[in-house]
Amino acid sequence: MRIDVEKVSDRLGLFLGTAIFLFGFLKLFDPFHAWFEVQVANSGLPAPSFVMGIAGEIGTGLALLGSFFARRRLADARHALSAGACLSLIVMMCVATYVHLQPNVPAAVLPLEIKPPVIPLTFLTLAAGDLASAAPPNPARTLAARPVRIGPVRSTPAVLWMSYPLCEAPDACAAL
Repeated sequence: MRIDVEKVSDRLGLFLGTAIFLFGFLKLFDPFHAWFEVQVANSGLPAPSFVMGIAGEIGTGLALLGSFFARRRLADARHALSAGACLSLIVMMCVATYVHLQPNVPAAVLPLEIKPPVIPLTFLTLAAGDLASAAPPNPARTLAARPVRIGPVRSTPAVLWMSYPLCEAPDACAAL
């Protein structure tokens, strides 16, 4: 069974984008707003972390959603946008893990009232997986062997395998 890495990356980005956007959006309203305020205050983070956390989650979610819904229009820039959003999400989940581990932050103000950082570490792992799978294909492998049509031969096109330094024969190119 062959797994299409591009489809997995697309769907993972869609899931992460939707979830993170909603987490940030919900923090604009009570009781999530008050819970997040207590998390920031009791963890010892500076006051601007409150606004930066909400804006970061909404912005990262929109970037991931944008890279999914505008993937054809963004073309090659899509990978950079997705990678930047995943890196941003990884940083936010590291901060969230720090907040979960602070003894002054009560479990009652954490998501699902879970004190161990299960949720942040899960999202951190998913973002790292998406970051790894969202990388553009290796140009050395895609340029190694390109078939070039040289014209019809007995009504079927002949294929000439171009030889690049990475690829000396068609058999070696197939292994790439």
